[in-house]
Amino acid sequence: MRWWRPASGGGVAFWQGGLALWIGIVGVVYWLLLAKPLSGLDAIANWGLFALIPALTVPWWLIAAPKNGLRLGGALGVWSSRCSTCLMR
Repeated sequence: MRWWRPASGGGVAFWQGGLALWIGIVGVVYWLLLAKPLSGLDAIANWGLFALIPALTVPWWLIAAPKNGLRLGGALGVWSSRCSTCLMR
């Protein structure tokens, strides 16, 4: 699986970029397709998990995260490694 491994020196940027992308995608999918009206602690938890975290993660990555050695396959690599880990359990 050499196609998704980071370029030399890009390990941290690879994981941070891939995770930031997938955190952002989870937030968008949740609010566009899955959100329903909630109240109480459920509403606070959903807002924090699916609105606040993506809203802070994506701009942080755009402004401050290292981006050296990133490739398009980074997001696929992060996703496939997490999926394969979950499937092996």
